[in-house]
Amino acid sequence: MSKRFLSLVLLLASAHLAEALQQPKKVPRIALVAFGTSEADNRRQKVFLQSLRDLGWIEQQDISIERRYANESYGQLVDIATELVRLRVDVIVVRDSVAIRPVMQSTKTIPIVMAVSGDPVAAASSIAWHGQAGT
Repeated sequence: MSKRFLSLVLLLASAHLAEALQQPKKVPRIALVAFGTSEADNRRQKVFLQSLRDLGWIEQQDISIERRYANESYGQLVDIATELVRLRVDVIVVRDSVAIRPVMQSTKTIPIVMAVSGDPVAAASSIAWHGQAGT
């Protein structure tokens, strides 16, 4: 291998490395979906954010959170689910059992985490899970 060829390979590799180092870090996006209002979800929101901080995740530094509230409208849940799929969020956290079905029907690829109060087994039992990304 000639010195000229080796120099060219090293130059290209270093240019690629420099470019890779300059690219912004991908910040994971979490979507939170609640059937109610933002005011009603305030306490759960604080606990969720504190739990993320305890794990070393800081909003607007390490993660981005897309919050969506249906204001107790099932029709809005369908629109919210469609929007979040279009935004290509990394994971969807569903806050209420009523929101599970429209979110699961909107995607088979985005992981869905059910953080519901009440009986999640009963909520999930009415949903066909085959091929879904729900947890």
